[in-house]
Amino acid sequence: MSNNSIGKRLGLSSVHDLPKVEEDHEVWGVCANYLAQLCLNITLLVSPEVIILGGGIMNQSRMLSLIHKNFTKLLNNYVDHPKLKGTVYCGFVESNNFK
Repeated sequence: MSNNSIGKRLGLSSVHDLPKVEEDHEVWGVCANYLAQLCLNITLLVSPEVIILGGGIMNQSRMLSLIHKNFTKLLNNYVDHPKLKGTVYCGFVESNNFK
């Protein structure tokens, strides 16, 4: 997934217009679902200590919470691990936007 592909999907003339897309636009939910599927596959295949996501899309303010929500739904309590308890996977799927 790239800024270019998202921009083309939305019919934007430039990727520099992506920050102008509303936070509640459905495209962010689609992107979050794709990234949650990626995180789920990584989790089930290699059992990582942490997954760190980066890139411009992670600058979207709701993206990490949308990924967590989708990841929780997809995981469906299939894996029993302390970091995967509850609804917030604090320290497991994270953004590289350290503050």
